[in-house]
Amino acid sequence: MIALIDGPTPTDDNEWHQELKDWGLPIPLSPQRSEPTLIELWQENATALEWWLSLPQFLRWHNGICLGMDVQAVAADLQLSQRSYSPDDYDRLKVIAATVTESVNLRNESKP
Repeated sequence: MIALIDGPTPTDDNEWHQELKDWGLPIPLSPQRSEPTLIELWQENATALEWWLSLPQFLRWHNGICLGMDVQAVAADLQLSQRSYSPDDYDRLKVIAATVTESVNLRNESKP
């Protein structure tokens, strides 16, 4: 099992602050951080999660509603990047996309 920490690291913050500075934007005051949340990840899901995180925008949207995974975008990325994933990794990616789709749409439904 792999343990992931939820939230930005100090390095993430430093890189973000540098980017803001490079653009001439003010650096916001950092809020006090609580203890990070530990997220457990099974090793067999690691490749699918890394794949998910490497695809910046492969969900389809219509009028603010998430329609799910853009299979054509995923296929194009897979072909152009020349990476290879197993059918099991693809199945796991679909589960991640379905879960995110449901979560985003539920959150949007609860907004006034």
